[in-house]
Amino acid sequence: MNKTMTSALLALALLIMTLVIQIVVYPDAYPAHGVWMTVLLFLIARGGGVVSLDHWLGQCLSGKCARVV
Repeated sequence: MNKTMTSALLALALLIMTLVIQIVVYPDAYPAHGVWMTVLLFLIARGGGVVSLDHWLGQCLSGKCARVV
């Protein structure tokens, strides 16, 4: 599984959780949940990118990790 797919699957899980909370627990909190859902949909569509933990771990596991001093 590539790194972008991992970010997308985790974002999908969080999106489902946010939808359940929006519908069942706090139905009037749509402005806050709308922001979260927008960010999660962006992550599902585009992935985490080069600043994501997935990218950093992938680089370290392939031996191309830059040391943080």
